[in-house]
Amino acid sequence: MQASAVPDALKAYAGRIVDVDSHEMMPAQIWTDMFGEVARPIADMIKAQPPRPNHASIPDYAGDVLPIEADTIFKTKGPVAPGAVDIDRRLEVMDLMGLRHQLLFPTSIGLWGLAMASAAPDNTMPGLFGNTADVNRILGRKLIDAHNEWLTGVARRSRRMKAIAPIYGDTVGDLIANARKLIDAGMAGIWSATG
Repeated sequence: MQASAVPDALKAYAGRIVDVDSHEMMPAQIWTDMFGEVARPIADMIKAQPPRPNHASIPDYAGDVLPIEADTIFKTKGPVAPGAVDIDRRLEVMDLMGLRHQLLFPTSIGLWGLAMASAAPDNTMPGLFGNTADVNRILGRKLIDAHNEWLTGVARRSRRMKAIAPIYGDTVGDLIANARKLIDAGMAGIWSATG
């Protein structure tokens, strides 16, 4: 492991450090390619917003291409950061940072799906496609399923990536069954919304 970006005070721990708060940070411009047509409404909504720093819309997104160097990995965040999208590059970033494991939480459609799927019945999420809360909950669940399918591939790609999957269910039994299915698919953790 080439842990050259680890501060001197932490070099003794290089290769044993665990990052417990990491996120996939894909730009909305590739959500449909990564997750399928179910992601298009959310991606289009995000892409229509004015660009701003560390936002999910990167109109001129050129890919996960920023050099993997100490300066870029500590100073660049969001969808353009090295390894934000490409898991193989993320593993290189982890090596440079001296990380053994990284908990990978959802952002993109996983986070949107969780918010939509867990909305209270009287919360229509004003302005969100003009849908009722029930329709948005159904779409939210589809977004979660698409995101978790992608996460399963990440978990299979490397045991160092500890994927955290959002879950949903109408009953405690549903939540347990969904959690078991995801754990069996390689998830390291489960995220249950408080909604």
